[in-house]
Amino acid sequence: MSENMSGFDLQPAEKNLTEEKDANLGFLEDAVSIQSISVGGNHPEEIRKMASLIWQTLKKMGFALTQFETGTESEPGNPVIFGELDVGAEKTVLFYFHYDVQPAPGKWSFDPFNAVIDGDLVYGRGTIDMKGAISAFIAVMKSILKHGKPTVNIKAIFEGEEEIGSKNLEPLIQKHKEEFAADVCIVADADMIDSTTPAITYSLRGLGGWELEIFGPKSDLHSGTYGGIILNPALALSHVINKMIDIETGFVLLPGFYSELVPISAAEHEIMNGLQSLQTPKDFLVATGAPELWGTIDKSPLNRSTIWPALEINGINVGYDGDEPPGTSISNSAKAKITSRLTAGLTPLKVEEMLIKHIENHLPPQVTYKLITLPGCNPVKVDYSSSFITLYAEVMKSIWGVNPVFQPNGGTIGACTFINTILRIPLIICGVCLKSSNIHGENENMRIPSWLNLQLEFLRYIHLLGA
Repeated sequence: MSENMSGFDLQPAEKNLTEEKDANLGFLEDAVSIQSISVGGNHPEEIRKMASLIWQTLKKMGFALTQFETGTESEPGNPVIFGELDVGAEKTVLFYFHYDVQPAPGKWSFDPFNAVIDGDLVYGRGTIDMKGAISAFIAVMKSILKHGKPTVNIKAIFEGEEEIGSKNLEPLIQKHKEEFAADVCIVADADMIDSTTPAITYSLRGLGGWELEIFGPKSDLHSGTYGGIILNPALALSHVINKMIDIETGFVLLPGFYSELVPISAAEHEIMNGLQSLQTPKDFLVATGAPELWGTIDKSPLNRSTIWPALEINGINVGYDGDEPPGTSISNSAKAKITSRLTAGLTPLKVEEMLIKHIENHLPPQVTYKLITLPGCNPVKVDYSSSFITLYAEVMKSIWGVNPVFQPNGGTIGACTFINTILRIPLIICGVCLKSSNIHGENENMRIPSWLNLQLEFLRYIHLLGA
């Protein structure tokens, strides 16, 4: 067998997690207070402060550490922290985390960067995405090392650019794939069904992103002088966007968008049929507050939001923005951010080719355009029959008292794509996020009982995998 014969005592380690709950929440509170916002690139000091907190914490536990600087000299990226605890075991578990967070606009009930505990909930930006999972991992490693050593080798990646597309992660994993090699990877950045029903995600949609800018006159023009004779780029942009999606049905009208899709298997249809009662149309209405659901490509909103692709307009920027006095000019340009969630058969490049064809088919001759490609990634589908995944499911059942639900997820985690395609190891995509967690929204929160159960998942899986 391996050199690692002793391992750790499971029961005392589990008890320690309960005893150290307040201290472990304290680490989470420290992490939330750091405004490690990657969006916009305006918080480099906070990004590095968060990376330093992770480094110093792992260093005290005896991890071998590497800080990878990413990007280029002209466009530097955020650091990736890589920690390794080699105990001479036969198996190796790789954990992936991201320490960057979204901005926190809007009307919060609390200071988003001052964690607040209210009953079973802890509020703050990053609590559920993904500093809560980081703190769970650190709590588990402290507990294991207090009562022995892991029964498997531990590796952990902490990325600082997940919220902006992980554009520097793919080349890093490709370059250092031997260092990151493992038997299985755990990514605790996904959803549960509800607060008592855990889930393992077997598929993620990919993501393509673009910035479309349409240009008209060389500068802004007075609409009193030129209105009616110069095509407003805002009108041209609206026209091009309007032709992308059928507003009645929700069908994407880009040429070839659906013809590239890989058909859903019978097994996946069976899974999806079993999920319908767990996430009903009413659940989506309650979660969103929308007056009515939209789209007809599939009668199930769950299916439409997970196993079908989508095209979205995420922002439009042109002209008057509400400042006084009211503007009456014709803007010289208009810009839109466009994204597409991708399922099997579609890639960012394929959709970009469709998008260009669509733009050139519908763009009025009085304007020109520029299309900028944003970071993206392909969809992921996991073989959930892997013994590494079925063991994790058994661990979940031992903790939650029910079998986990295998489910697709309509979101995107770039790291999962890169780990899946480069390292080629099983992915356990789990997590404790709920619709009520308000991920990326106001009053983001995490359930503390679920966070404690996530710690038990990590702890028991490490113990059993190396047994």
